[in-house]
Amino acid sequence: DSIHAYSAPDGVTIPYLFEYHSGAKCFNWAQGGMTMALTGVANYDPYSGVGMVDALISGNFTEQEAYAGDDHGTAQGNFTEQVAEMKAFDMSTAYALVIEFGANDAFKLVPTDNDENELDTTTTGGALRYMIKNLQTKYPKLKIVVCNVQKLSGFADAEHQKPYDSKNQNEVIESVCADLSIPVIDIYNLLGLNDYTSTT
Repeated sequence: DSIHAYSAPDGVTIPYLFEYHSGAKCFNWAQGGMTMALTGVANYDPYSGVGMVDALISGNFTEQEAYAGDDHGTAQGNFTEQVAEMKAFDMSTAYALVIEFGANDAFKLVPTDNDENELDTTTTGGALRYMIKNLQTKYPKLKIVVCNVQKLSGFADAEHQKPYDSKNQNEVIESVCADLSIPVIDIYNLLGLNDYTSTT
């Protein structure tokens, strides 16, 4: 998602800060505007959480390459370099992976979960379970950390006044992580984003 992707205005990204403070080699494969879940949009789904995990596990980045030049309506633009980096990387050597999706699930009104199918990848909860299950099945030593979603609320559809609230996505993200013993970085409560700081 864009929270990790963008370096504006100072050229510094969150993955860069991870690298700077830890001394670890970090890769920034974030692409703005993406959801955890699959939404049926051809040029977005390859960069969804589900699409990224499928590619990293299979080594097949055909769909990501097909849309790497799209700007996806964001300032980030071309993603060709990141896709090439992902293709060249040996996931079996990865120590930790940070998952930061969910904000776009909130305001795109993605369903939070499906009680009939816990691996429903068109829901936030199902997508996250799918991602963790497949990553840790193939790479059982991989440490996964999940970020919840910053405070967001408003109307996703001005015409029909359909409200969104990131609390809904956070409830399912935190529940899935608790069930699977995956640590959560609590952006919602610790970011300091509120009515006084939200425009900064």
